[in-house]
Amino acid sequence: MITIAQSVEEIVGSTPFVEEALGKGLLNLSAYARAIRSQIQEKHLKTVTVASLVMALKRLQPRCRGRHVALYDLVKLRDITVESSFVEYTFRNTPTLNALQRALIDLTEEQDLCMNFAQGIHESTLVVHHVLEKDVDRLAKKEQVLSKIPRLSLITIRLPADTVETPGVYYPILKALAWAGINFIEIISVSSELTIIFRDKDVDRAFSVIKGLIGDSGAADRD
Repeated sequence: MITIAQSVEEIVGSTPFVEEALGKGLLNLSAYARAIRSQIQEKHLKTVTVASLVMALKRLQPRCRGRHVALYDLVKLRDITVESSFVEYTFRNTPTLNALQRALIDLTEEQDLCMNFAQGIHESTLVVHHVLEKDVDRLAKKEQVLSKIPRLSLITIRLPADTVETPGVYYPILKALAWAGINFIEIISVSSELTIIFRDKDVDRAFSVIKGLIGDSGAADRD
């Protein structure tokens, strides 16, 4: 049978921001205990005191603290690059979409431009430099365009080579953006690079937030 302490840990673990606040000693334990009390009582079908929940949170706190210290130590950002003037298209997957991709690959190679094409089960996303926007519109006339978002900027973050073996690497980056209230449009990742796509109006703030994670140890380039 699950205990009260296990239920508390389950609730805290499902909300990373609360888990981190608890680990750093920033969480008001009594207030949070009162907030989750009804949820715990409903699950256990009995009355639970606030004091017992506070005690469970205090016992959980050291484990949360160690977990997040280890996580931040593992994330060693190397440098960030900012690129502007991109457009994102989302297409419905069709048998002819691969032909569009091949044609655009030829165009990007000729003009030495960046392109990213990601295919999902039902939809595909294309991110291209705005120089190719008219070409995409022309070549994709017969495709089902679900959305088109212009005026985008890309922030690319170089990560250590062992990133693929490190759990939670993206968490500090995305958490910092969320806490700053900055929305992103898309995420693209390869083995040792993470690219986050923002609207132009948000990229300066996003750059400042991410650069703050690197500190003086990383390099930053803007294009």
